[in-house]
Amino acid sequence: MQYYPVNLNIAGKNCLVVGGGKVGARKAITLIKAGAMVTVISPAFSHIFFQEPLKSHTSRIERSYESTDMENVFLVFGATDNPRLNSTIAEDALSRGALCNIADNPDKSHFILPSIVQRGELLISVSTSGTSPALARMIRQKLEQDYGDEYALFLLIMGKIRKKLLGSGHAPDKHAVIFRQLVNSDLLEKIAVGDTLGMEHTLQSIFKQNIFNDQREPDTSWLTHDLKHIYDDLITNRTRSQLSIDNNNISNDLIKNTTPSWLTSDIHNIANDLIENITPSREDSQ
Repeated sequence: MQYYPVNLNIAGKNCLVVGGGKVGARKAITLIKAGAMVTVISPAFSHIFFQEPLKSHTSRIERSYESTDMENVFLVFGATDNPRLNSTIAEDALSRGALCNIADNPDKSHFILPSIVQRGELLISVSTSGTSPALARMIRQKLEQDYGDEYALFLLIMGKIRKKLLGSGHAPDKHAVIFRQLVNSDLLEKIAVGDTLGMEHTLQSIFKQNIFNDQREPDTSWLTHDLKHIYDDLITNRTRSQLSIDNNNISNDLIKNTTPSWLTSDIHNIANDLIENITPSREDSQ
């Protein structure tokens, strides 16, 4: 079957998981990460549901599923070990216009879930259209080696820079040059190894050339001081902080570390400092 690839915005949407086992827990966590309002229905719940983030971010109803539970539901996962019940869930979803996924039964599902690698705003999806989850998992594991946590910080900085430049009145073609040079620079490598001096040099070179017309030295010295602890934490916690959802198991790290420690409010403040220090005002650039 040929699927249509799409990134779905479910923030604030009512989403339902039927099934209180490990499979249901995995589905619920992916929904929580995407900002959904998650309800889980099951006659019994695994202990996982009483750990964070599931404990605080799901509404748990301890009883059997009823068709009326599908009212006002945008998306539902059928994650029970009862094929007849899963079929009922699929039929109810179809009659009410809810998107439905039945675990291990793509024929009764409106969509299937790809294997994913996520680094902050970077989301890489791998799918074999349901023909070989094992191959999708193997490819994902290879991608995890190639795309490390440094991409999350890189994209956070790029996003802040882009937003600031687009509102600064500078020529759009100049922006394209800056972004292209940043992407093709050694900035990612410098982030990965925590080389703040090298990162400072790269930023100075690009912004001096493209914004200050070689007349000013942009101040990026804050990198050396403010980001050092973030890099140290990133490198120390790289494996532990990675949130990867495996089709066969769910680990304590998945439950406890849904938000990597280095992606805290501190990094957003630092990114804001970045903009203030390397982006001149309109008067400066004229």
